[in-house]
Amino acid sequence: MRRLLPLLANCLFAAACSDSSGAASNADASVTDGSGSGSGEGIELRTYPLDDTLRINELAMRCTHNSYHIQRDFLLDPSHDYTHQPLDVQLGQFGVRAFEIDIHAGTGFPVFHIPIVDNLTTCSDLGSCLVTIAGWSARNPDHTLVVVWIEVKDELDGRRITNYALLDETIRTALGPILYSPDDLQGDFASPRARIDQAGWPTLGETRGRVALVLLDVDDPHSSGYTNGHTTTAGRAMFARADNEWYAAPWAVFAKVNNPSDAEAIAAAHAANLMIASNVGGAGSDDASNTAGLADALTNGSHMLCDDFPAPVAERDYFLDLPGGTPSLCNRVTGSALCRPDAIEDRPVVVQLDGSGSGR
Repeated sequence: MRRLLPLLANCLFAAACSDSSGAASNADASVTDGSGSGSGEGIELRTYPLDDTLRINELAMRCTHNSYHIQRDFLLDPSHDYTHQPLDVQLGQFGVRAFEIDIHAGTGFPVFHIPIVDNLTTCSDLGSCLVTIAGWSARNPDHTLVVVWIEVKDELDGRRITNYALLDETIRTALGPILYSPDDLQGDFASPRARIDQAGWPTLGETRGRVALVLLDVDDPHSSGYTNGHTTTAGRAMFARADNEWYAAPWAVFAKVNNPSDAEAIAAAHAANLMIASNVGGAGSDDASNTAGLADALTNGSHMLCDDFPAPVAERDYFLDLPGGTPSLCNRVTGSALCRPDAIEDRPVVVQLDGSGSGR
């Protein structure tokens, strides 16, 4: 009951947001069928006996790169040759639990990749993207922590994002009580880093049904600007990615090592007890390279496996296939002996080739 009440409160908030934004897709549905694709009538919360034992850094979760992306008919570069389903479909049907979203300067923080040449998207701005996630979460409130990486790509916008308070307000408005912020992680400790060092990562039960955001940028002006000169994330809506020089900083709990085969760099992040994302499979690489990248990411213990292909596509043999994942796996480096995929979350994912990159 201790965990049930906040989950239900989160459901009510997120459902209201979803209703106000228009009709939800089929993936915004009841949890009763195990995939999030039911009728939407009623919410059935699963019981996870190890929720107070297993911790969120024991996972290896599916992640998508440029999660909003729709390919144009004319491709400027082969790396743009992929199309993602809407975020709620990725959550419900493909078992994705981490996203990467690019934002730009402008009203509502528009979401797309590159102006003009690669600008098609499944959700138009940051708020609408997050409301889509919140709507799915309302109908599936016993999911594990969802992580959303936010990359500021304003270099070609003609102006820069400088109002970080407005950015935080946009996030809080869209997610409400399901937002898991740096202050939530910190609790009564001196900093998020102190929480991790002294008490470890939160348990699955502490974070179930929540959504955490992480600023992806490590370059200035945004990395320094958002963390007040690399000193703190207190009061912020988002965590901030730490580059290796900041691994010991009081706000540093998330890292991204782009190359999943860089065992030394990933090991250094593990030594700092960070949660790590890596880019696994991409449209600009061949199937053999992507397959090798996925294998290395699993072996080296990346927590978030970010990919352009969360489901099969007609032109490729490769996709982000995690046999036994329900939808996540236990991390091979940080997972404990007690960890089992169905103790993390019990929603087996079945994706089949349909020629468009979507699963069934």
